[in-house]
Amino acid sequence: MSALAEAVARAGEGRALAREGAAAAMRDVLSGSAPDAQVARLLSLLAERGETDGELEGMLDAMMERCVSPGPVPDGAIDVCGTGGDGAGTFNVSTAAAFVASAAGATVAKHGNRSSSGGAGSADMLEALGVDLSATPEMAASAVSGCGIGFMFAPAFHPAMKAAAAARRALAGTRTALNLLGPLANPARVRRQLVGVSSEAHLERLPAMLARRGSECAMGVRSANGLDELSTCSPGRAVVATPAGGGDPARGAPRGALARIDVRPADLGLQETGLGEIVPGGPRDALRMMVGAIDGTACRAAVETAALNAGAALVVAGIAGSIRDGLEAALGVVRSGAASRRLDEFVGAHGSLELLEGARRQ
Repeated sequence: MSALAEAVARAGEGRALAREGAAAAMRDVLSGSAPDAQVARLLSLLAERGETDGELEGMLDAMMERCVSPGPVPDGAIDVCGTGGDGAGTFNVSTAAAFVASAAGATVAKHGNRSSSGGAGSADMLEALGVDLSATPEMAASAVSGCGIGFMFAPAFHPAMKAAAAARRALAGTRTALNLLGPLANPARVRRQLVGVSSEAHLERLPAMLARRGSECAMGVRSANGLDELSTCSPGRAVVATPAGGGDPARGAPRGALARIDVRPADLGLQETGLGEIVPGGPRDALRMMVGAIDGTACRAAVETAALNAGAALVVAGIAGSIRDGLEAALGVVRSGAASRRLDEFVGAHGSLELLEGARRQ
């Protein structure tokens, strides 16, 4: 019996998989020889029961064994990524925040994918600006070092995951382990990450998991209204995890512990808004809003939401001592035009400035 078949049988009996058992089952999946129905069955069983940490870490172990490395990126590089799944249809906050944080001094090795719905994923947005999603790993690493920000398209760096595509389509609309693992599987193996989660149940789990795997600083963020990011339309919460013997207590993260931070927009001097203000009317509007959030020309809600998440990213990068300090720095680079210039620099080197100017004129 294959490791995948054994895992399906065990999960079907309601028993948890050991970390190595989950890793072995995932290796079968990534081999491309596993029956699609069996892959879908395992993902479905785990989702129904709720994946254990050991199961998630084992599957992640197998994914990272097969991923393509972009080569070395600067020490201290961060990722800004979310699990998705909130169903709200907001503009791509994480990508806007990544550019703003980069302009404020963070080095960003962003990992991302297309949106499963709505066309507003990080890959969709960058492709609309002419960025080549099939760029070589060396080009991605070069962008991180040269522009202070680079993008790694998940399918290009995790080609073995194509073997799970049919099972994922069969389970469309169902949150599975693979949705949770995407943000944890940065090919550059960055050790500082901001992870947006839509589920309260994962707000502490995912940062803690990253800390166990060697992250120097991992922060999970979520808005109380279910968004997988901080926003100005709802109070939010951040959870910071650092490994034992690491971290900086001055940032609210005791060594080897979880620090919980309540984030209230009004307390930070931000205007409280309605969710509809950051929900675009379609892909073209989503691109315009994302670019405008970086340039400072979008509505106040979009600009401040992007800056708020960029501020959290600056804490993760070790640049800001608090989310308030990070927010001030983020708003500063937006107002000065430094964030807009960083976007120009990246798109000029890796995309089309003509398409970028077209998005600005929309």
